[in-house]
Amino acid sequence: MSAKIIEGSCLCGAVKYQVSGHLGIFQYCHCSRCRKVTGGAFSPNLLIRPEHFRWLQGKDKLGRYEYPGARHYATSFCRVCGSTMPWLAQSGKSVVVPAGTLD
Repeated sequence: MSAKIIEGSCLCGAVKYQVSGHLGIFQYCHCSRCRKVTGGAFSPNLLIRPEHFRWLQGKDKLGRYEYPGARHYATSFCRVCGSTMPWLAQSGKSVVVPAGTLD
């Protein structure tokens, strides 16, 4: 049986990625950082292992922000349209995939 493959992208389509294998953990994060970056009451995310994630195009169009003093939090975004994009946690142990970017 082949692994499940799911793709995702930003609003303008400049950045695309692929998730394969085990889809990890789904969570609604309610921390103040996630609320600020999404503008909502929570951020729906998949937490997956880095080996199950790969960029398909537009990696060079990504921006990244690491919150000072945070041990795990960072954020990534398309520098063309501003969409929040997947980001590697500062620990390097998981990729946080914003669920709304899944195609």
